[in-house]
Amino acid sequence: MGGELTKENADKELVDVLLDFIIVAANLAKKVIQCSRDRKAEGGKADVKDERTCTNRIRTEGSIEDDI
Repeated sequence: MGGELTKENADKELVDVLLDFIIVAANLAKKVIQCSRDRKAEGGKADVKDERTCTNRIRTEGSIEDDI
C-alpha cells in the first residue's frame, strides 16, 4: 500500500504541474494576442523576415527598418 500512496501522490503532483502549465500558457497566449492587437492599433507595423539574410525587420509605411 505504501507504493500505491507514493504513486498516487506523484500522479496528483503531475496533474497539478500540468494544470499550472496550462494556466501559464493560456495567460501567455492572452498577452501575445493583446500585444499583437496593440501593435496593429499603433500603426499597423508588421514584422517581415528577410529570407535572403534571415534577419527580422519592421515594415513601416512603405519602408523597411532593421529591428535588431
